[in-house]
Amino acid sequence: MNALFLFLVLVYIYRMKFMSDFVVGFFTGGFVDRAIMSVVLSVAEAPWLYLIYGGFFASVYGVFALLYGHAAEAG
Repeated sequence: MNALFLFLVLVYIYRMKFMSDFVVGFFTGGFVDRAIMSVVLSVAEAPWLYLIYGGFFASVYGVFALLYGHAAEAG
């Protein structure tokens, strides 16, 4: 479970970096040309990015629940 947790955190952080770069760049005008932004990610694909992000968020806290459950049984 610990290895699964570390893997999920590693992948979760990567997704969060990508999503935050996109969202901040989109809302602050960080992309100079809209064509460059559409090469990275289209606005229609943004909900899928949030869905993936939410899935990893839930998975990380699900593994936390499993770890706490395992600790409660052992203690």
